[in-house]
Amino acid sequence: MHIVKPIIYDKFECVGKECIFTCCGGWEIPVEEEICTKCKEYEGNVEYDSKLNIYKMKMDNRTVCPFLNESQLCTLVLQGKELSTTCREFPRTYANTGVMEKNLMLDCPQVVALLENLKEPLVFIEEEDGKVDCNEEENEEVTLFHDIRIGIIAWLQKRELPLWYRIFFTAFCLNKIDRMSGRGEIENEMGKMLSKQYYETLLASISSIACDSRKQFEEIRSIIIQLNGFLLLPLMDDKSESRSKALRLMVKNQDCSFEEYQELYSRWEREQAVGFEILSENIAVYQWFQFSSQGKDFMRSNFLAILLEYLLIRHFSILSYAIWGEYDVVTLRFIIALASRAIRIRKDNNDYKEWLEEMEKGILSAANLYCLLK
Repeated sequence: MHIVKPIIYDKFECVGKECIFTCCGGWEIPVEEEICTKCKEYEGNVEYDSKLNIYKMKMDNRTVCPFLNESQLCTLVLQGKELSTTCREFPRTYANTGVMEKNLMLDCPQVVALLENLKEPLVFIEEEDGKVDCNEEENEEVTLFHDIRIGIIAWLQKRELPLWYRIFFTAFCLNKIDRMSGRGEIENEMGKMLSKQYYETLLASISSIACDSRKQFEEIRSIIIQLNGFLLLPLMDDKSESRSKALRLMVKNQDCSFEEYQELYSRWEREQAVGFEILSENIAVYQWFQFSSQGKDFMRSNFLAILLEYLLIRHFSILSYAIWGEYDVVTLRFIIALASRAIRIRKDNNDYKEWLEEMEKGILSAANLYCLLK
């Protein structure tokens, strides 16, 4: 079987009690029925969810798993007991897109730490495991899907262009492709749009647009307020006080004046903008590789989720100066993991497409995206 994975994949190691945003709480943790009935330790600690038709861990009053001890270690692991697939595999994910794609979720801050160490563009490793996969196929649709994904990765890594424009232009391209069906039409349009003359002309034309900084600030704040419910869902009263940290960011988003934000932004731009741009590029490429594996029909909506994640991380990173007084790499890891969890929950919610369509009529319209991102 042909396998593709990011270069950081095999470097991941869980840090257990040292984790700044544990995965052992704040969300639903499915448990296989077979394990529930076989292991007596699970008795009284799992519940059946009739809506989802799954058994899941019954969280305690801190919204953490009952097996998480005060040192933030799993008692099931310490006792050598059987774990559910979710607990055993997280943050690893797998997707068969004609090849087996392996990835790690940025919901885990330790995965974020691995990306932080990359200063060069993110690369993906290809290998064979010697197994035969009867589901592997190579047809026109699979090939086109692959070509679009690779083309977008190459575009996002064009460092001679500012990242805001690379993100804007990707959303612009995918919006056009989303309305096309034939392979020839899509290939021709992709070739035209990714030509140097086309994207440089577009950049020159939109650069003359005057942006209202106050309006931009208010709109980004409005987007995050709309995401508040999804930011709250993965929180818990854990050892690292993740709920308290996130609430302080959310409150600051609502209380911060435009004048204060301008001062915070200037400091952030002086001290962190360059390093943040490199990390954000790798995050965008990383999330695109994972989210786009769902298929061509979800490419546009999934990339807009990445765009929202970028805006959320940048905004909270700037606000963090007002709360903690200085740049802190640990806080940034927490912000990125929180944003990844919240956007994933928002994206997987049943009304995501309808919500996105409404947003695209206003705040996330092509005409407005330029100012939001810049």
